[in-house]
Amino acid sequence: MRAVWCSVGPAPSVRQCVPIDDFKTLPPEPLPAPSAPTLIDVPRDRRAGSTFVATRFAVPERIGKYRVTELIGSGGMGEVYEALQEQPARTVALKVMRANIVSADSLRRFEYEAQLLANLRHPWIAQVYDAGTYLDPDTRAPRPYFVMELIPGARPLSDFADDATLSRSQRLELFIHVCEAIGHAHQRGVIHRDIKPANVLVDNTGSPKVIDFGIARSSDAYSTILDAAGATDTPVRRIIGTLEYMPPEQCSGDPNDLDIRADVYALGATLYELIAGRLPIDLAGTSIHEAIQVIREKLPSPPSVHRAGIDADLDAIILKSLAKDRAKRYDTAVSFADDIRRYMRHEPVAARRIGPAGRITRWARRNRAFATALVIFTLVLSATTITLAAKILIETRRANQNLRDAKENLQTATENLALIRGLFASLRPDELTKGTVNVEHMLDAAVVRMQASPPTLPATEANFREFLSEAYRGMGVYTKAIELQTRVVEIRQQLFPDPSTELAESLHDLGAALWWNGDYDQARVAYSRALDMRRALYPGDHQEIATSMTHLGACALRQGRLAESESLYTEALDMRRRLFSSPGAEIAASLNNLAKCLQARGDLVQAESLFRQAYDMITAVRGESDLQTASAAHNLGLCLVEIDRSEEAIRFFQQAVALRTSRYGATHHLTASARVGLCRARFAATPTPEILSEAVDSLQNLELKLPADHPEIADASTAVGRMYVRQGEFDRAERYFRTALSISKDARRATPWEMARARLNLGQCLLNLGQSEEAESLIRESLDIASAAEAPVGLFESARGTLVTFYESAQRPDDAQRVRLRTQTDQ
Repeated sequence: MRAVWCSVGPAPSVRQCVPIDDFKTLPPEPLPAPSAPTLIDVPRDRRAGSTFVATRFAVPERIGKYRVTELIGSGGMGEVYEALQEQPARTVALKVMRANIVSADSLRRFEYEAQLLANLRHPWIAQVYDAGTYLDPDTRAPRPYFVMELIPGARPLSDFADDATLSRSQRLELFIHVCEAIGHAHQRGVIHRDIKPANVLVDNTGSPKVIDFGIARSSDAYSTILDAAGATDTPVRRIIGTLEYMPPEQCSGDPNDLDIRADVYALGATLYELIAGRLPIDLAGTSIHEAIQVIREKLPSPPSVHRAGIDADLDAIILKSLAKDRAKRYDTAVSFADDIRRYMRHEPVAARRIGPAGRITRWARRNRAFATALVIFTLVLSATTITLAAKILIETRRANQNLRDAKENLQTATENLALIRGLFASLRPDELTKGTVNVEHMLDAAVVRMQASPPTLPATEANFREFLSEAYRGMGVYTKAIELQTRVVEIRQQLFPDPSTELAESLHDLGAALWWNGDYDQARVAYSRALDMRRALYPGDHQEIATSMTHLGACALRQGRLAESESLYTEALDMRRRLFSSPGAEIAASLNNLAKCLQARGDLVQAESLFRQAYDMITAVRGESDLQTASAAHNLGLCLVEIDRSEEAIRFFQQAVALRTSRYGATHHLTASARVGLCRARFAATPTPEILSEAVDSLQNLELKLPADHPEIADASTAVGRMYVRQGEFDRAERYFRTALSISKDARRATPWEMARARLNLGQCLLNLGQSEEAESLIRESLDIASAAEAPVGLFESARGTLVTFYESAQRPDDAQRVRLRTQTDQ
């Protein structure tokens, strides 16, 4: 009979301990979810970027939270599927990396494209809705994907303008939108490198969408980060792009010699074709070398040569954008668009110098009534005395200042009202939603409207973005919350001094969103800056300082720095006891946090005592039906399971599940986490297949709601794996232990001790499956990690005991003795 290598180490617990400190980060009560609406099918031949698929692939039913309908394209990096996003309901394009090419280099290239596109959020750029990874159902390994919009009725820019018989003014208006899109990309550090009419698609509403950033590269502002990721072009010189729209400097094939003015040239060539009906330079019948020579030397003719009615100003604008010397072009796509706007407003353009008479004539043409009034005012003013003129000037300045203040206040109120009206515009239920309201869809629509027409005042934009970020965070949609809150910090850094209460609060909220998303390294940076600002703003004891110390301590705990975490938690508890004379929610939170430190160290008896104090205190202050009580009950239940008091733990987990279900709904990730804990307690008391099946369902719910590499998924996978081990089903347990190990290998999301536990769990399971070679390697790695002096109590002994038993059963007494003599300070 084969020996059963059941785990004898401490069960993981730190990841499932939900903090109860920052209660405002908890989600609000959700509204009922609507039924799925009917989708409008987009004809296959009108979809932008679609690829003919000659070979059929096995189409998965779901990828993450998206229901796949069919395969619409494939390439060397992966497949593109049409998929249904349920909330908000829409058809999307979903790009997934092939499973057989997932490697470090290919992942970096895929992540570069996803990062490149995700940074570009603009109404005139084909939008990326989401990006993430999902677990391959066969290998249980993460596969990256990102989700983009489908463009209905898409046609290239020139074809659309000709088919719609657009006037010259309409073509210029459409082109200005394209410049704004490219300008947005430049501000995010992206150079397109292949702008042409075919890469600017216009949908059936007449809105342009810039596509195909496949050969784009970062500008200097972002190159350090992306080059470090190995995602940008190699130093090998290759001519990339379309020759007819390519600037001379791009013909060298050196990507490091390019800047955003290369895109300005391509925009100029596109506008030339849009206005004149032909390309600026004819390369037909030339070889590549001849074409490059023509591009570098031949000057394009003015567009007016080829089409009547084009005046000198428009000629000058287009030819300036096509200058061979990039120093003579427009500096940015935005300045290009601004000059076109000046032309359309009959203002002097930057591309063509005119004399004073010409400027006055243009100004008078734009302001006929005001020009007449100005002449009269000048005559009257010349007839007054100097004293009267001075008095008028003083009063005018005072009145103008009052008027400016009044206009700014009115503008603030008007913008706030418009934003709120736009937000609640989606609250009107219709027949499609069967009388219900989709909150996330409402928030998404508000974000789109704000980005398409941002408020004039930056302070208004920051306030509204922060409001939307908090709403997303409350719903558990952390990636969207992070994106919005990051922009809030950027705006307030420009508006407020460092330090300031507004900037500190913005950084703290950004840290909270990052923490809940499992990005502990970035959360630590944000929390540290917020703490430094608050110490400078509030000398001595202050509630905000204690809050920042608590959240920074939570990051340290997640990263395995137990001493640092305990120090921060203790300092925050002492400060709160000085600030608050009677027990309250803040002191209960600090007791809970210290208990988690003790639990991580393996001091479960003392941890249980503090968890009970926190639970009793928060229950007395908030009552038994409060969400903060649910968090305290969850943490106490986890501790009781670890000390083999599962029957008692069941009651606390049931309370946490009931409260979270009533407030968050059954599908929220915090509810699923509490259900996994309840299954652990019930299974430890009475192992049944039904309880194990419920635990697997809860794990799948977590996988739908959280990124595939989130620590919560690793913890739940470990719990399910241990249940299968207890049932003797080691082949099934192996799959879940491998998932946990895959996630724990990311040092940003796991402590060293969690890495050691994941290796030990999988190694013990493999021993039971007879895979001794891999098992021995994993257990030895676990023992090496657990040899550190700060390792939790019991972890080292579990790894050492398992390895000694294995060597003895394998008739390797020398190896067994060598391991038996190891101590926890070996390293």
